[in-house]
Amino acid sequence: MLLLFVVSGLLEVSAWGHVQAFTPLFLEQALGVSRADVPRWTGILAGGPLAIALLLTPLWGILADRYGSKIIILRALFVEAVAYGLVALTQDVWQLLGVRMLVGLTFGGQSIVIATIANLVPARRVGFSIGIYQMTYPVGMAIGPLLGSGLIGLVGLRGMFAVDALVAFTAFSLVWRLFRETPRRRESSAGVFKHLATLAGVVWQTSSIRIIFGLFFLLAGGHALITPFLPVLIGSVYQGDNLALTIGLILAGYGTLAGVGAPLAGRLTDRLGPARTVTFTMAGLGLM
Repeated sequence: MLLLFVVSGLLEVSAWGHVQAFTPLFLEQALGVSRADVPRWTGILAGGPLAIALLLTPLWGILADRYGSKIIILRALFVEAVAYGLVALTQDVWQLLGVRMLVGLTFGGQSIVIATIANLVPARRVGFSIGIYQMTYPVGMAIGPLLGSGLIGLVGLRGMFAVDALVAFTAFSLVWRLFRETPRRRESSAGVFKHLATLAGVVWQTSSIRIIFGLFFLLAGGHALITPFLPVLIGSVYQGDNLALTIGLILAGYGTLAGVGAPLAGRLTDRLGPARTVTFTMAGLGLM
């Protein structure tokens, strides 16, 4: 199961890496947005799906507990495949914004996968196993932009997103066919909203969980503020004629180093404990 999730995760994140790396290029070259307006629209397009995800992400966890993880993971992969196909067909920035809002329905899938892995592996291997799976994000973000720069040269920006739709659908098919989930008895005594209220109460009453929520809020917020604008920054300082390849190479370097670090962080967590590992990580991020 870990191998299945690693492969499907690599496919999924590689496609998403194209969105992160080449949205500014797509805005300017395919949709005709002026260069001066590209940063503003990059921020709007990055924030749109997060607004949808903020409202719905807790719901996916509750539905996974009630109906099983598989259907929730498949939901994310299927919507991604549809969304990438629609991106390839968009004709203006407002259509692209609508599609990106649709992508907000896909968030939360990786958290469900992590919870599934944690339930499958021995307790002494949880940190390492989650680290191996988490490695798919930086490695996918390395492979995706690098291969995407080559795809742009072959089939163009729209063709690249069409390929992404096929890649996401391949991940969907793998999970659909190979993920064998243990059937569970459905909870019917309480409604979804009651579960949400119970969850909110547990978070508020447990100080350690409140701290984790705060830490993740800061971490995810910083990541969301930086990542979409890295291609804009690269484009502002690069003076050559091969911007797509340059973006791909820079993000590939980042992804490679992070991919090596993810399983190492998992091993450190198993040995030192999560609090120390997170402390060291936050200090490193602050310096960066």
